[in-house]
Amino acid sequence: MPSPEYTPTGTRLGSTDRGTLWWAERAPGHSRIVRLVDQDFSDERFKNELTVILAQERHRMASVVRHGHVGEHYRLEYTVGGDCQTLEEGLAAAPDWRARLRLVRQVCDVLPRWQECPVRPLGLTQRDIVLVRRGEQWLPWLLPCPAVRAASPRQLLAVDDRILPAVAPEVLRGVFASDAGKDMYALGTLAAQAAGCAPARPRSADRVTEQARNALLRPRADACGLPPSVAAGAAGHQLFAVIDRYRHRDPNARPPDAALLDTAVGDVTDVLRLADALGETAEALDLLCLATSAEGGAFVQSHLRAIEISLRLGQLDRARQLAVRLTTQRGDVREGWRRLAEALWRMVESEPDVAPEAALVEQLFTALDVIRRDPNAGSEPYRIACLLHLRLGQDYQAMRESYEAAQRNPYDLAALLLYRDCLLRLDEPEAAAAVVAEAHRRIDNLVKNGMLGEGEARLWHARFDG
Repeated sequence: MPSPEYTPTGTRLGSTDRGTLWWAERAPGHSRIVRLVDQDFSDERFKNELTVILAQERHRMASVVRHGHVGEHYRLEYTVGGDCQTLEEGLAAAPDWRARLRLVRQVCDVLPRWQECPVRPLGLTQRDIVLVRRGEQWLPWLLPCPAVRAASPRQLLAVDDRILPAVAPEVLRGVFASDAGKDMYALGTLAAQAAGCAPARPRSADRVTEQARNALLRPRADACGLPPSVAAGAAGHQLFAVIDRYRHRDPNARPPDAALLDTAVGDVTDVLRLADALGETAEALDLLCLATSAEGGAFVQSHLRAIEISLRLGQLDRARQLAVRLTTQRGDVREGWRRLAEALWRMVESEPDVAPEAALVEQLFTALDVIRRDPNAGSEPYRIACLLHLRLGQDYQAMRESYEAAQRNPYDLAALLLYRDCLLRLDEPEAAAAVVAEAHRRIDNLVKNGMLGEGEARLWHARFDG
């Protein structure tokens, strides 16, 4: 058995139900963590199960590189190859409730691989799970350790309120139950903690007794860290109903895997779905703005929708800020370019007496150029470009764009009328007259083919003659 070379001298991470964790080394690209388990708990069963853990490297489980007795403790040293933080630290540093729940969803994703380890329960707590940086992501890794068998539940009094709520009540009551059920209980606790639930003040001084009654942490939608509009909605109520199932007092009533929780967390963090349920409201706008560029298409769709809602609510400055964020953080807007162009043009139109900002103009021209790469783009991007040039006093460029619009769609009478107006601005009355004659011919053909009503046709004739 390898012998330990030193005891930890770094920062204490905190107690767990499987000993105390310390940072031994925390450097860029390399971290080591030490676990000290009371020697009274490191019996033959503990050592046999540790041998099973050491026998095979497993997916996203930290390697135990040293282990052995040190004074009154049994020490395990882990190494992880990368920048590292505990899940506890990651949850505390997360920018919002949604980011915290998405970390739990990552745990749900990797849990089936961890469950391949025959030594169970796994010990899914905020300190036994660490987050390792891989590129722009923080991925969950487990610090594997056999469960300890305390002679008395009171030996867990040193375990604090971050960790104790993850210990299944049957463990504290000394009731035999499946290890899988204990993992599901701990997983539900992580979700509750990520949702902002904290232990209520225990009714008795004995927190361990409260946990044995499943009463130390009581997750509730009306007492959590989610926005009120989310907590009170269908997705919020469903999340807490699912958490209650995972933290059920009866181990046999708990779900067998992470799938149900994964779905519930996915639904409550889907800002597009949440916003649809809230309509065009300030609450929906705030939720849509939570999407990050790492979410790809969801980020694009969320920000396009947020821009549209901002405009309808009259929040022009916020719409501009969102447009800048969308095009700078996610240059590839894909199918959203047309919606972005429409929204940007509405920003320009909303202030007819104010010169449009240079950045807004640049964004709009960029969007229109991308749209026009599509051979089936039609006349609309050219027509908007014409109107933008007119706002900028660029009459010749406006005329070129209106001509292209009229050519792209012979049924777009508005584009043809715009072309006539541009010619008149450029003092080309003969060319404008030819356009009017062509317009009358097109209007008559549209009526003849049943594509335009008589009354609407008269209005169009009058517009071109005016």
